[in-house]
Amino acid sequence: MFFYLGLISIVAVLLLAIFSSSYKRPFIASILLSPIVASSWRYQVSDISLIDIYFMLLILIFLLRLLLKKEKLYRMPYHGFFLAYIFILIFVSFRVYMAMDIFSAAEFLFKSLYIPFCFYLCFVYFQETSDAKTLFLAFVVSVIFPLLFIYFQKMTGYTWRYHETRGLIRSQAVYHSVISPRIFIMQALIGIYLYWQYFVPKARFFLRGLLIFLSIACVVGLYFLYSKAIILTLIIWAVIFSFLGKKLYILPLAFIFFLITNSLLGNRVFEDMRTLFSKEIDYVAGSSSVSRDYLLSGRIRIWSEYAKEWKDLSLLEKLIGTGRSHSYFHDDFLRVLYSGGVLLLVLYGTMLIIFFTKALSLFQRTGEIVYFSVLLGLSYYLAETFGQTPGFYPIIQPMTWGLIGLSLNKSLTRPETENILKQS
Repeated sequence: MFFYLGLISIVAVLLLAIFSSSYKRPFIASILLSPIVASSWRYQVSDISLIDIYFMLLILIFLLRLLLKKEKLYRMPYHGFFLAYIFILIFVSFRVYMAMDIFSAAEFLFKSLYIPFCFYLCFVYFQETSDAKTLFLAFVVSVIFPLLFIYFQKMTGYTWRYHETRGLIRSQAVYHSVISPRIFIMQALIGIYLYWQYFVPKARFFLRGLLIFLSIACVVGLYFLYSKAIILTLIIWAVIFSFLGKKLYILPLAFIFFLITNSLLGNRVFEDMRTLFSKEIDYVAGSSSVSRDYLLSGRIRIWSEYAKEWKDLSLLEKLIGTGRSHSYFHDDFLRVLYSGGVLLLVLYGTMLIIFFTKALSLFQRTGEIVYFSVLLGLSYYLAETFGQTPGFYPIIQPMTWGLIGLSLNKSLTRPETENILKQS
């Protein structure tokens, strides 16, 4: 069933990308249908994932249309910076081809291009307030498919893919891992927040109630994934809301909510968290039975091995990379470092720093929610980098790099904000 659902979704998005007069429709369709496409992860064409083929074709179609329409890339802010990034990606792709194979090189290039792709698309083609509204709704609606299957698994016990961590069975439903559903759910939470702030009048009680219900469903769905990255991100978000958002009641309120929920469920939440972080807690407590190498699901050991290997590389390999784009890095900075060396890592890290500090500065000067949402998206993205490789995940780019582009095109800024920016 999931093969046919995924295939139909893929064909629909690709046809829209080819024949639609606007980039908006295929982009929105890709967001809405990505959860369905991701459910077809088991299926391959000549040992190549159907999903990988889809994402590469989507970028290829976009690039061809870009060239045929002779798009004016200089309309995009930081266009020089992004062009340098793209040229380095092309160079690194040749390195990947030499070190691995042509498919690995193509996959590296096209998936990496989703960062400038989402930025450019949201900045140039989502200039109106109505466009932003459609984007946020797409973020929200896209979560319905994964949530239904997560709750179905939890209520029935039927498991499509068994995944256990410390004795806790993750409700990742129809997906290969918990990464896909947690990205879709976090995207929905950001979408709900933005839609609420910009497009929900105070008098719309039913709509507000519906969004609150969906938010709770999302948070509970995240809980069933038993993900350390999500726990870390939610704590970071609570801190950001409390101190940066100047809502100091958030942290104590979240703690009280945790205590009440834990009490009502017979201490289950606390016990689950204790189980999930058992090795880390025992290590901090000084237990001799827990090795440092096996903290964070063994990632400390993995990172240490790559660090040792890095020391033995030649100076040239350290500078321009080894061309290894696929491995069990479990860290996005390691992936970038090994594939493109210090050259690509510095550029990638600089991009993250520039846009995080830009969003922080703009929010502090204007108080605009769209800049605050960029901080939420990037904080989650950074949390994912220490454990996974989000720079290689096309599905996470709309809510991070897409929102960055949207925040810079003034589609959601108020007139007083533009005056503040002009005066500063």
